[in-house]
Amino acid sequence: MNVTSIAISRLRNHFIKITPLYDSDSTLQNISIVDQDAVGSSGLTTTTAVLLGFIVALAITGNTALITSILSSRKLRTNLLNLLFCNVALLNLVDTAVTVFTSLLFVSHPSWALGTTMCKLSAFTQNLMMLLMLMAITVMTMERALGLLYEGREILNRNRIACLWLGLVLVAICFMVPIFAVTIPVKAFEFRYLCNIDRESPIGYTIAVIIVYLLLLNIDLCCFGIILNRKYRERSLPVRPQDYGEFIRQSRALHDYIHMCKIVLTLLVVFVLIQGPYIVLHFVLQVCPFFRKRL
Repeated sequence: MNVTSIAISRLRNHFIKITPLYDSDSTLQNISIVDQDAVGSSGLTTTTAVLLGFIVALAITGNTALITSILSSRKLRTNLLNLLFCNVALLNLVDTAVTVFTSLLFVSHPSWALGTTMCKLSAFTQNLMMLLMLMAITVMTMERALGLLYEGREILNRNRIACLWLGLVLVAICFMVPIFAVTIPVKAFEFRYLCNIDRESPIGYTIAVIIVYLLLLNIDLCCFGIILNRKYRERSLPVRPQDYGEFIRQSRALHDYIHMCKIVLTLLVVFVLIQGPYIVLHFVLQVCPFFRKRL
C-alpha cells in the first residue's frame, strides 16, 4: 500500500463509522454509516477556506493593479492624492498578507496552534492596520480640505505629507505596542478565525484608543464640512468678457477637485460600514466587563 492509499484510508476512517447490523439471516455484516457531523464540519471548513482564499486573491489583484497603474503613469503619479491612494492600497495588501493568511491557518486547525507570541503579533498587526487605514483616509481628507481652504497656496506638499504620515505611523505603533504586555490578554476567537484583545484588558488603554479613533473621525467630519461649504459657495461672474475663459477653466478645475473629494468620502463611508461594526463590537467586548464590575 503506497502513501496515497494510506492517507485515503485514514481519511475514510475519520469520516466513516463502521456500525454492526444484523440482516434477516442473523449474519453479522459491516455497513458503513456516514458521520453527518464530521461531514458538515468539514464542509463548513472548506467553504470558509475557499471564501478567505477568494478574498485574498481579490485583494491582492485589485490593490496590485491600482498601485501598478498609478506608479506606471507619469501623469497619475504626479498627483499627490493618487500617491495617497497607493498608500491605502499598500496598507490593505499588508493587512491581507498577515491577517487573512493567519485566519487560513486558523481555519485549517481546530484550535490556535501558533502560541501566545504569534497570537499577540496577530492582534498587534490587525489593530495597527485598522488604525493606520483610518489615519491614511484622514490625511487624504486633510489634503482635499486644505487645498480648498487655501486656494492657490501649496499647504501640503509631498515632503510635508511624508513627514506627517511618518509621525502618524509612529503614533499608531506607540498605541499598539502595549498589546505585547502581559497585562493585556489576547484570545483566539473561534468564530473570527483570528486572535485579538480579550476581556479584562486595562480600561485606560481601551479608552485611549477609542479617543484616537473619535479624534480621527472628528477631523474627517470637519474636513468634509469645509469641502461642502466651498462646493456650494456662490461664485460671481467676471465683469470683463475676456475673463470668461479663465472663469470656465477654474470652474472645471473646481469640479474635478470636488469629484476627487467625493471618492475620498466614498472610501471613508466604505471603511465605516465594513470595519466600523467590528471595531465598535471589539471595544464593547473590552469595556463591558469593567462597567459590570462597577455595577
